[in-house]
Formats: sequence, C-alpha cells, structure tokens
Amino acid sequence: MALFGSGFPAAAGPPRLPVKDLVPLLKDEQRSVRLRTIQDLASRGTAAKAAAGALFTALKEDKEQDLRLDAARALTQIGPAAVPWLIKGVQDKDWLVRQESVRGLAKIGPEAADAVPALAEALKDPNPKTRGRVAYALGEIGPPAGPAAEALVELLKEKDPLRARAVRALAKIGPAAVPGLCTALEARHPAVRHWSAATLAMIGPGASKAVPALGQTLKGRDRTLRSTAAAALAEIGPQAAPAVAPLIEALKSGGRELRAQAAQALTRIGSLAVADLLDTLRLGQPATRSNILYVLGQMGPAAKKAVPALIEALADDDSTVRPRAAMALGRIGTAARDALPALTRSQKAADPLLRIAATLAVTQIDPEDKKAFDQLNEEFAGYTPIKPPPGLVAQLNVGRQTLITRYIDFYIEVNNHRFGDGLSDRSKWAMAQLGPDAIPAMVRALNDEATDARGIIDTPVRTFYFV
Repeated sequence: MALFGSGFPAAAGPPRLPVKDLVPLLKDEQRSVRLRTIQDLASRGTAAKAAAGALFTALKEDKEQDLRLDAARALTQIGPAAVPWLIKGVQDKDWLVRQESVRGLAKIGPEAADAVPALAEALKDPNPKTRGRVAYALGEIGPPAGPAAEALVELLKEKDPLRARAVRALAKIGPAAVPGLCTALEARHPAVRHWSAATLAMIGPGASKAVPALGQTLKGRDRTLRSTAAAALAEIGPQAAPAVAPLIEALKSGGRELRAQAAQALTRIGSLAVADLLDTLRLGQPATRSNILYVLGQMGPAAKKAVPALIEALADDDSTVRPRAAMALGRIGTAARDALPALTRSQKAADPLLRIAATLAVTQIDPEDKKAFDQLNEEFAGYTPIKPPPGLVAQLNVGRQTLITRYIDFYIEVNNHRFGDGLSDRSKWAMAQLGPDAIPAMVRALNDEATDARGIIDTPVRTFYFV
C-alpha cells in the first residue's frame, strides 16, 4: 500500500514484476511502457524505494514532460527513502526538477527534515513562485525546519503572497522560530517588525520565550507594532505575566486600539495580573480606573481577590467608575457574595446607571434573588438616556442579561470618549455594539411610525454587516 495514498491506479494484468525488474523499463522506448511502469512503482509506495534513483533520473531526463511529472509524484510516494534524491532535485538547474522536488518534500512533511538546509538555501531562488513553494514546504516540515527560520524571516519584507507563505511557515515551525522572530522585532524594515509580532501571535503559547521582547516592543513608538505586540501577548496567555507592567502602561496611555489589545492580554493573563491592576486602580485617573475595572470584570472568577477593592470602587468619586465596579462584581459571580450588601445599597443610588449595574450584578451573584430581577426590568424600562427605539427597550425588558451588560458597557464608553454630542449619534453607536442578538428588535423598530426610530437602525445594521 502506498504510504501517501497514491493517485495512480495499480497496474493490471499478470503478476507484478519485482521492483528491480521494473527499473530498466523506465527507459523503454515505448511511452506506454514507461507510463505503466511509473504507475506500478507509484502504487507500491515505500516498497518501491529501490527504484528511487531511477525515478529521479526519469524526472530529470524523460522526453515527455507529463511522464516527468508522474515520475516526481511516484518518487514522493516512496516517502522518506526518496528524500536524498529530492534534495538533489532542489539543487538542480532545471526549474521543473526543482519545482517538483520541493513539492515532493512538502508532501513528505516532517520526515523530510534532512532537506531543510537545501530548502533554506533555495529561499534565495530568483523566482518568487519558487521561493513561495519552498516556504510552503518548510511549513509542512514544521518544527524540524527551525534552522530555516532566519531565512524565512527575510521574506517578511516581500509582498503577498510570498510574505503570507513565510508567515504561515514560521507559525507552523512554532517555538523553534521564536528566537529569529524576536530578533526581527527590532529590524529596520517596518513590515518585518509587524509581521514578526503577528507571527508570534499565531504561534500563541508556544511563543512564551518572546514575552520579554514583546514587552519591550510595547514601549516603542510604532503604534501599529505596539498593538500587534499586545495581541501576541494576549495569544500567549498566562505565560505572558512578566509583561503585565508594560501592558498596564499601554492600558493607561495608549491609543484606542492599543488599549483594547492590552485589555485583552491582561484578561487572558488572568489572576497573575490582578495585584498589579489593583495597585494602578488606587492611583490611576478615572478613565484608567474604568478600564482596569473592565479588565477585572472580563476575568470573571479569576479576579475574585479584587472583590474588596471593587466594593470600595462602588463609592468612587467618578460616575463612570462606579457602574464599572458593579459590573465587574457581577461578572465575578458567586465568588463576589461579600459585595452583596454594598451592591444592595447601590441599588438605591441616585444615578440610574449605577442602580441598573448594581441590580444586574446582584442577579449574577445571586440568581435566586427574584426581587432583583423585578427591579432590573423596572429600572431598565424607565431608563432611556439615549432614546433607543421602543422595540429595543422591549427586547431588553425580557431580562436578557447579556444585552443589558453590553448596553451599559458601551454607554460608559460613549461617555468616556464622547463619540458624538447628539443623542441620535450616541444611541446609534451604542446600539451597534449590542451585537446580532439585537437584530430581531431592530427589525421591529424598522416598522415604527416615527422616522427617527426607523433611521436609527441604519448604523447598527451596517456595523453587523461589516463585522
């Protein structure tokens, strides 16, 4: 049976000849004989390894190009025993031999590791298509292709699709490519820096040794690179804990995209980041405190050690911080039961947003509290600071906690960043964040008699479409 699932049919007719007797037939004058012989050898897979040299000669010398291609495929079916011959093919002057040899090594995969030096050298081929095929082959070989990582990094300065092939190959090589990618984070070419960070993100937890380099990158001036570095740390997860300090700094002073990526990274680091986040919570500006509370809330139960500080934040001087604290406690869930007395007091606050957030939190911490659910519906039904259409209010009144949570989250975000001064603009933007779950209510709102109510749906729908 062929090792790699040959696409050739087995030779029909009388009993098969031994491999050694088939080899001379590869040079027969009749094309049909050569074709049947190649098909026979291909169908034998690894059992035809004694014919590897002869098949390679057919690849190089047969008069018919289609038979040369068939010989290359038959050689690939032999598997690892064909690798020495395919390495010779990678170095051949004939472009067809090079192309088919690279393709064969890609199909053999990790067992073609001996070909890595030759393939790394072939990345210098003047033909970009050939270089792309070589990069693909190195990716198929995977971690054993680590020695070629430096040469692949050089391709990151090229245009797609060659660059995309290099990124894919480096990601599949995995941890073995990390040292070269870390060095490339300081390359002069902007594309090399960016795609090195992006590739580290694709490697994920296997790129943990890149954490110090990525943490340093967060301190640079390149805004796009800093965001990509934060995204890579998010993909690495808890092992990115050594980068908590620069991530918090990015959360404090970075642009919107960087703050979002830093928040995601800190969330995924989880409990290991809580102590540093709490230190900053006590000292930060209101916007920073609000962002930190958001991160702690996203961590959920992993942030349970933050409960005392979150209870304290319910009495913060800033009106956007207090609801965030309540929402964070709700997301921590039953582990935040100690906060119930403080949340109960907040349910009576003058600020309707805090009342809603606190009541929602109570329902999340204590799902058996029916009074809290009743108050939540009552409060939200009467709270329309940004005039959403009636259909949307009705949708939220059914007690869908996820939608209410999103609504409050993004209303706070609107207040923090002042996206538009008009109520109509603010409500469009806030509702767009509610997600596709809100579409049924928005469809109902399209039938509203009021022109404003119908027109307000346009922005959210277009947002869903492009997301």
